[in-house]
Amino acid sequence: MTNFEPLAATQPGLPNDAITVLGAMAAPARLRILRVLCEGEQTVSALLALQPISQPNLSQHLANLYRSGIVDRRRDGTYIYYRLAASEQGRLTRRICGLLA
Repeated sequence: MTNFEPLAATQPGLPNDAITVLGAMAAPARLRILRVLCEGEQTVSALLALQPISQPNLSQHLANLYRSGIVDRRRDGTYIYYRLAASEQGRLTRRICGLLA
């Protein structure tokens, strides 16, 4: 699933932010990515070294998380850094990561 919006529309009792974050965490690869990002900002290459997935697959997951407002990214030269966003989705992700630690 690349967009969590349709699921939110079918669950009127749940906040959209919660649906977005929980939907992202439902995929094992995205959960692993988010748990690493809960520890702090990481480059794509550092995330790739920690993930048992291909670079295109990692990029797809990161793009999904970025579009969902869960992570932010910044470019520094040839490196792209990802971190949890300051959005409500990012704050909720941090709280959930705290529970999983």
